[in-house]
Amino acid sequence: MGCLGNSKTEDQRIDEKAQREANKKIEKQLQKERAKYFIRDEFLRISTASGDGRHYCYPHFTCAVDTENIRRVFNDCRDIIQRMHLRQYELL
Repeated sequence: MGCLGNSKTEDQRIDEKAQREANKKIEKQLQKERAKYFIRDEFLRISTASGDGRHYCYPHFTCAVDTENIRRVFNDCRDIIQRMHLRQYELL
């Protein structure tokens, strides 16, 4: 015979374990997001450190199967190359 109000049911234990597991998963995802934005911010900081306005950084979080985002990356690369050439011929 157990004491009243002292024992947890098996369902409560399972629910608590599931909640702990969910919290761990969320924390791991948050750590990944923080790392991702830290790296992005470092690239932005370094690329603009000269302060002369000649360096541009177009940060993108992507994977190779995200075709729309890859298209955006290629468009930004084209923009960088065009700016380089326009600046070289003093048109920008």
